[in-house]
Amino acid sequence: MEWLVKQVHELAHVPLVAWMHESTFNPEFVPALEAFDGIAFVSEWQRRINQSHMHPHWRHAVLRMP
Repeated sequence: MEWLVKQVHELAHVPLVAWMHESTFNPEFVPALEAFDGIAFVSEWQRRINQSHMHPHWRHAVLRMP
């Protein structure tokens, strides 16, 4: 999976933003891939519990309803 994300990132020439649909990053099943430019979380709680897994270059946002 990581090789595919890297290839898409290299070929797309646009920022690659992941939507965090799982509750937490898990190296085995939901790795925090370096190739992402950013991540979208569904809650502030989810952003907080994943803070230690985030890469320094990632931009991040919490999706909110208006």
